[in-house]
Amino acid sequence: MLSIRPWVIGAVVLALGVGSRLHAVETDGFQARLAEAVRGDDRAAALRALDALAAEALQAGRLDLRAQVTVAQARLRISTGAFDEVPDDLEEARSEARSGGLPALEADIAETLADYWMAQGDLVTAAEWLEEAWASALAAAPQELDLALRALGRLHDLRRSLGQEPLAAQARAWQALVAGSPGAPEPEIVLQPTLLTTQVAAEEVGRARLFLANATPQAVTGTLMIDGGDLAVASWESRGAHESVTLQFPAVSGAVPHSTAEGRKLTLLPGEARTVVVEVEPNTPPRPGVREVSVVWQAGAASQTSKARFHFLRSRELPATSVANSCQVRLSPLVSVPVSMDIYHRGPRPQHVQDILPVMSRPCRVELHEWLGDGARGRRWLAVDSDGDGRYNGAADAVAADRDGSGYPDVEFSAAKPVVALEVRLFPLPSADGSVPAALDLTVSLRDGGWWREPADVTHRVEPGGGSKD
Repeated sequence: MLSIRPWVIGAVVLALGVGSRLHAVETDGFQARLAEAVRGDDRAAALRALDALAAEALQAGRLDLRAQVTVAQARLRISTGAFDEVPDDLEEARSEARSGGLPALEADIAETLADYWMAQGDLVTAAEWLEEAWASALAAAPQELDLALRALGRLHDLRRSLGQEPLAAQARAWQALVAGSPGAPEPEIVLQPTLLTTQVAAEEVGRARLFLANATPQAVTGTLMIDGGDLAVASWESRGAHESVTLQFPAVSGAVPHSTAEGRKLTLLPGEARTVVVEVEPNTPPRPGVREVSVVWQAGAASQTSKARFHFLRSRELPATSVANSCQVRLSPLVSVPVSMDIYHRGPRPQHVQDILPVMSRPCRVELHEWLGDGARGRRWLAVDSDGDGRYNGAADAVAADRDGSGYPDVEFSAAKPVVALEVRLFPLPSADGSVPAALDLTVSLRDGGWWREPADVTHRVEPGGGSKD
């Protein structure tokens, strides 16, 4: 059923002020005409009336009201199956709401985009827009808690209909947290992994990817600090949801003072996440050794620290293909932490297919993806191990990438792609006594012929070579 929300317009009016605009619009009258335009069964007449209101709002310089009209137009078009202009119009309206600092209106637009994608039959994208809707509504809290709870309820039902029970469980956890229900999980700032080991050749880039997320129902402001020891911060770029930090080795000769920690002040909205990429540039001449970088989130008196340890080895000490990362992860009922792992191929034959297997210290549902390179965007799904047993023969298991027919997921290297970036998402499974693990160790094992290499020792360092029979 079509629904125009007068309280959204009212919130916009309060935010922007009434009676102080050029070509002022009498807001109550505009609101009444907007509601009147969508009553009745004559959709063509309604769209003509809405076009007139949009022109009036634009002439008056009220982009907020024009965005609200756009939402009404989109809902009418969705209800009549006239979809052509809907996504572009809503994206433009969402941009205007965001630039105007109107999260309630942005939430309304995101929920309408979810309706559009549901009408298109793309339920996965619809769920992603419902994620945007509840997070934006929480950014407008406490006034918009009902909107957040409704979007979370819809998201929960949609995730369940898609068979995405782990993500449905997260929506339930957020519902309980937002509603203040007894037994709701504790709100937290998530900085993961807690310990990340990276092992590469001394002439290669050492890379560590961390995940910072606000799993609380309020916006949180704090400082992200990088302490590289004797490694100096060469650059720090903030772009969208990414913080990219590049570190340099000190000069070969001369005193090596401890570098000064650098920080950036960040504000994280409810549910907002950032990827923090720390790269250590190749050092010349190559110098094997170990470096430790501290990544710290400080908000008031509270702080969290993650350690990124970089082991730089001689090239001859590394196998032709090796996993560069292993880590320790603390799990959260509110957020599925995306763990990034790089695999390097240095063999004489650049074209190479490699079987891979995530190995965990505790059973978890494992979803495995590959980040796409060469200018491509997004990620490619590789496999799901639903019960975390390390095999893909269960009823709910699936392998999408199996070029060699081994029954295990694999990745492909080429001269243009000597490094593969994986994303592993973990969803904890209850033990026999019903308890759920709070933390675990994770690495990725590689298959050499009919043998799997021994899992890495994630507490200390990755050890190349070795193996156990499959």
